[in-house]
Amino acid sequence: VSICATARGETVQLHWSAPPACPEQARFEAEVRARTSNATFAEATSAERLFDVALAADERRFIGRLQIREGSEPAATRTFEGDTCAEVVSALALLTALAIDPQASSGPIEALEAPAVAPPIAPRTAPPPPPAVAPPPAPPPRALTPSEAPSLWQVGVGGRFTVEGWVAPRPLLGFDVFAEVWREERGPLTPGLRLGLGGAGSSTDEARWRWYVARLDACPVRAKVGWRLSNQTCAGVELGALHGEGLRIATPHASLQPWVAARLTSGLLIDMSALYAGLDVGVVVPMTRYRFHFDHPWTEVHSVPPAGAAIEFFVGAHLP
Repeated sequence: VSICATARGETVQLHWSAPPACPEQARFEAEVRARTSNATFAEATSAERLFDVALAADERRFIGRLQIREGSEPAATRTFEGDTCAEVVSALALLTALAIDPQASSGPIEALEAPAVAPPIAPRTAPPPPPAVAPPPAPPPRALTPSEAPSLWQVGVGGRFTVEGWVAPRPLLGFDVFAEVWREERGPLTPGLRLGLGGAGSSTDEARWRWYVARLDACPVRAKVGWRLSNQTCAGVELGALHGEGLRIATPHASLQPWVAARLTSGLLIDMSALYAGLDVGVVVPMTRYRFHFDHPWTEVHSVPPAGAAIEFFVGAHLP
């Protein structure tokens, strides 16, 4: 279904998808109009913004998703869950009204029943009207098939700057690129995976160090701590190689060793609709520990410790 609304000269297109157990689209439009007079609905062939409303039901709750698209910009997505579909529809109608008109009313609205038309005055001899028959109860919500339910999975890509203060004698400054996928949930459990590929390097007067690493993190917890701000905790593994090379000696040698480590990070993430950024701190426990040394005379250059710390700053973008 495709309908359009005009708000202060702006044409807004509305797509509606809902199961039979939910209120009809006309109810959604009425709630939007009850909050702002700038929303009028009419057919149109073009629009500056698209409002996509999708509702779904499972065995325990109703889930609603509102996506706002403008041109080629990534969609801004909001989700809401409730015990009844009417509750979810009202919440999405409020979000739509505020997106069209920031001055729209956010308080409670009156019941949106159609006004009753007064019947003509009947003659005194006319029999009384029959009692009103109660409408049949609404059918129970049915679980939607995967193709009908709105997608709550999100995908992002970005870059990450890292500082590792323990792999080499001096801090390793590195960068990697990553891709991740996660599922939006109402509670703190937000299943997600992140895969990053990159490297780092540093040097001393005696040796040069290069680190090539792939990181795979599982991030099951993302708890909101404020507006657009969340705390995210991840656990994962590092796989790669550590390269050490001697400097300023007569016969320098290089050594390339495999690298395996476990990692645990936690930090703050801010979501800015199209973009997001975060700062994590963590601990890394190497499964492979090495000693780098010179042979003649035997001199130890560096020994990988049993555990170390890391600081990571990342910036990502939501994919539509």
